[in-house]
Amino acid sequence: EQQDYIIKKIDQDTLLMDEELLSQIFEILVMAHYQTTPNTLAQLLDAPNTAVYILQGDNDKVVRGAALISYEGGFTAEESTRMFMGKFRPYANMLAEMMTRMVGIETAAEWKAARIVRIAIHPDMQGVGLGSKLVNEIIAQETANALHYVGVGCGADGMVLQFWKKCGFQLLHVGSKYGAASGLPSALLVHPLKPELQPLLEDAGKHCFQLFVHQLTEELQLLDPQSVITLLSYHQGCTYTAFEQLTPFEWKMLASYIWGGRGYDSVSSILQKVTVCMFANRQYQSDPSGDDVLLV
Repeated sequence: EQQDYIIKKIDQDTLLMDEELLSQIFEILVMAHYQTTPNTLAQLLDAPNTAVYILQGDNDKVVRGAALISYEGGFTAEESTRMFMGKFRPYANMLAEMMTRMVGIETAAEWKAARIVRIAIHPDMQGVGLGSKLVNEIIAQETANALHYVGVGCGADGMVLQFWKKCGFQLLHVGSKYGAASGLPSALLVHPLKPELQPLLEDAGKHCFQLFVHQLTEELQLLDPQSVITLLSYHQGCTYTAFEQLTPFEWKMLASYIWGGRGYDSVSSILQKVTVCMFANRQYQSDPSGDDVLLV
């Protein structure tokens, strides 16, 4: 039976009073996310500055999706600068710390943010747009709450990254180490809610892109091609002249390599430019071609 879906923001007091609702939310999180543990239940009920969004059927009121939100940021200018300099690490403020320390925006800890800690859709209902619907409603409601941005940290998996890209999130940081549980580097993505943030985020995105290209030659050499292609595709709004065109000299060098006239070492930097140019602004592919994989 087809039905519409409604999205509600639930506070912790409501969860404490409604055991059935709490059970449905936790069941969804357990089924859809491997990192859900009893500690997640404790966070739902006890953690400060926490709320839950639920997506449920309009007719049967059964929960089909849920998102756990943590409100962060709002520090003073002095505290934000100290965080930027690595002299202050606040508890339970991952976004503020990442945005200042890793992304490099000195004032970012002053911004108020909503971090999507967990988001889950029932496995039988995935792939039909309910996840995007839930995220879009979170963005709309938190915009009305006068927050600065919504952020999320996740493993750099190709399908997961593409989901956040479709929801309008911008990539600002890719970690240099592989996670013990996921086997993937981490990624930080944000959706600005105030237009005055955009110039700073664009600069940060450009730096992230340049750093990521360098990481691919060192720490992230073994990152799977699908994730690489998706990460490169995030930088559609930036212009990188050096990566988008080859000089006549470079074309001749590349042609000579193709016909066997010189070795790989003499054209590796040129091939890097070609690769970045090919995948920047590329639409997502669940199964990249053999040529794409080989080029990566």
